[in-house]
Order: sequence, then structure tokens, then C-alpha cells
Amino acid sequence: MLEELREEVWRMNLELPKNRLVSMTSGNVSARDKETNYVIIKPSGMNYDDLKPSHMVVIDLKGKVIEGALKPSVDTSTHLYIYQHRDDVNGVVHTHSNYASSFAALGRPIPVYLTAMADEFGGPIPVGDYAQLPESNGQDGHKVNLEERSKHSRVVEKKKMEVRFLGSNCWKIKEKKREEGSRGNNT
Repeated sequence: MLEELREEVWRMNLELPKNRLVSMTSGNVSARDKETNYVIIKPSGMNYDDLKPSHMVVIDLKGKVIEGALKPSVDTSTHLYIYQHRDDVNGVVHTHSNYASSFAALGRPIPVYLTAMADEFGGPIPVGDYAQLPESNGQDGHKVNLEERSKHSRVVEKKKMEVRFLGSNCWKIKEKKREEGSRGNNT
């Protein structure tokens, strides 16, 4: 069931560590099948080096496992909330890249350093407020962040999942600027 999408989700998950967007087992990619409304997501705590297409977990929009022997990601409730409230979203990429996490922790938008970023996002990339995950699986926090982001930024729609370009290049620019700054060059 859903083999082609399962393979694509697996491939996109493998792009995260290759592009230094995650470390260890953190982060994940999921996708929703438009016909069944099932979601395919990376299993919880799985090392990327060991990940196989067969490890991907198929769940319904309520989180019930449809296929798979492993536990879905601990971030499943976040992915599901987005899918439940945004019919136009069919893929979610959740990362813990060092630089994006730093901007989020500071509550600062990510500045535009690349033409590609400006083309895709139209300006600085907003970050959501920290949402403590209560027993309701963070539903209130997710709702506030989704609504706020919708007010302040345009939706970026992609026909295919793409992890490689913007994320990895954005952080290469940030690393270069940090290195230049540490050498006393403040350009």
C-alpha cells in the first residue's frame, strides 16, 4: 500500500542528515496521500543510517497505525494537526538545524541571504512561538502558530517534496558569515 509515496518519504528523510538539517535521530519528513488521506512518517528514534522504506509508518489522520511495526515519530501530533487543518498541505519537513533552531530560540525571523530564499518566501522567514506541549498534544500551540504564520507570510506550495536546496544553501551562507565574523571581517 502506498509504496511510491513511502519510498519518496524515505528518500526525503535521508536528505535531512545529508544536508546537515538534523543530528542523531531528530527531525522527520511526512507526506499525506491525497486519495486515502493516510500519512506516511518516519518512525520514532530511528537512526537515519538504518532507515529503510519499510520502516516508514502509515497512519490515519487520528494517529492510528495502518501499516508498520514501529512507533511513529514523537512529532506525529504536530504533523497531523497541520494536515487536519490545512487541506492544501501534503508534506511536512520538521528539522532541528542548528541555525534555524537558534533563530527560533531567539524568536527572530530568519533573514534572507539568498535570491532563492527571497523567491520562495518573499522575505524573512518567520518563526513560531514556543508552544509547550500540554496533554492535548500541543493542539492549542499548533493552532496559534498556524494561524499567525498564515496572517504574516504567503503559503509556499510545492508539487514535489524538496529538502536539498534552500535549507543546505541557507546554512552554508550563515556558516560563511559566522566564519568571516570570527576573523574580524564583519561583512
